[in-house]
Amino acid sequence: SGEVAWRRFHDMAAAGVLRSGTKCLLISRDGDRSAIEGLPFALTEAGEDAELVLISASEGDRHDLDHYRRLLGPAAARQVPCFCTNPDRIMLTAVGPRFGAGEIADLYENLGGGVTRIGKPYPA
Repeated sequence: SGEVAWRRFHDMAAAGVLRSGTKCLLISRDGDRSAIEGLPFALTEAGEDAELVLISASEGDRHDLDHYRRLLGPAAARQVPCFCTNPDRIMLTAVGPRFGAGEIADLYENLGGGVTRIGKPYPA
């Protein structure tokens, strides 16, 4: 699903739908940036600045949903497009089951934003 999303963003950039320097709020695990590597995004860590949100993973073993609510609330309020790859709702961690990227995507929708899910069980 990550590769499918990458290809979609690449094609959107090539078609001029995404401009170079689009501010992307990337939610990943352990600072993993592979989901946007080689794409014309400028990373931001603030929902207030985001022009696109990409949820590629969860750090549910490190952060609670309130952390993500504070981070994503400003972007959702502005209807910033959000994409979720690997939209599993639960993931296994060293400390047991925790919420996954799909749960964060659900939160984004509950905050008023729209989400495009890419990956099982959603179509590519």
